[in-house]
Amino acid sequence: MKQIICGFILSAMALITSAQSNIQIADNRPGADLTPGHVHATLTAAIGAASSGDSIFVVGSGISHGAIIISDELYIFGAGHHPDPAFSSYSELGSVNFTDFGDGSVLSGFRTGFVTIENNADNIEISDCWMTRLIFNGGSGYLIEGNFIAQTTNSGGACGGVCVIQINPMSDAMFRFNIFQGGISNMDGGNPKTIFFDQNLFLAAHWGYGGLCGCSNLEITNSIFLGASTVMFPCTDCVFTDYVEWYWDAGLTQCVGNDPLFENWNAYGCSTNWYNFENLTLDALSPAKGAGNNNQDLGVLDHDPNLTLTPYDSAGYPPLPRISKWVSPTKSIQAGGTIQITIDAYSNN
Repeated sequence: MKQIICGFILSAMALITSAQSNIQIADNRPGADLTPGHVHATLTAAIGAASSGDSIFVVGSGISHGAIIISDELYIFGAGHHPDPAFSSYSELGSVNFTDFGDGSVLSGFRTGFVTIENNADNIEISDCWMTRLIFNGGSGYLIEGNFIAQTTNSGGACGGVCVIQINPMSDAMFRFNIFQGGISNMDGGNPKTIFFDQNLFLAAHWGYGGLCGCSNLEITNSIFLGASTVMFPCTDCVFTDYVEWYWDAGLTQCVGNDPLFENWNAYGCSTNWYNFENLTLDALSPAKGAGNNNQDLGVLDHDPNLTLTPYDSAGYPPLPRISKWVSPTKSIQAGGTIQITIDAYSNN
């Protein structure tokens, strides 16, 4: 497992541009080597040892690090929420709270419960995470990218459970390549519009409808609504461009709209009760094929070729180079000697 830690360090060096930044590592695996001063048994301990601008890399263990509070500008990267088990286990958190002093922070590559962004915690990036709810309490400057956000318990209301909620006014946010399973509630993008949804998949919650509930002044492009409906819950003064939707009618007697035709879809009709997050490939006859900007597919797996973007990754790998091969000598090396190590890595885009 040491090669994984080294892989994290090498990846970090490609990201850290300031000589003032340091790297911390959180490793809660049983028997982990905690001798180095920058390696900590918990993520909370790593956060406590970090300074604003530092990066923290969390070794995958499948063991939760519990609730964390981010009160400085930190760049925190996990091993993914469904990684290749031959490479690493997943990184898990109980919940995440960005406080007012967490401006500019990044969270990527985790399974977690609720994620809360407090008022005035601005310029936050959350990517490649699997979470149960995302809560905004005001603020501005958000990039929410490549996440699966699914409310796992029925929180009531016509939307069948809220997975994203806006409590106080927020602005300047981009949501792209996300899967929302449940309702997005009370989100107002302002006038002129400053909140954008691009290349997303909107799904119903397991027990009912989903989509944009009580929302207004949003701009939605290149997306698919499945079970979630723009008709059942109209979005006031919203702009929809290049999208398809397929949902139960008001009497729950038939599906209406356009079936997006996912390959190997294992749900009943337009219900998402048996949704498999890996079944995202569109059939060749799908009405979502080539229906977006510059002829890209709608949904979360394709993008405008003129833009440098990373589509949804079902493994939840953070946007870092990943070690795929590590070859080093098996025999010991004398002090002052030379060691030759071969490393193969590939980018996550």
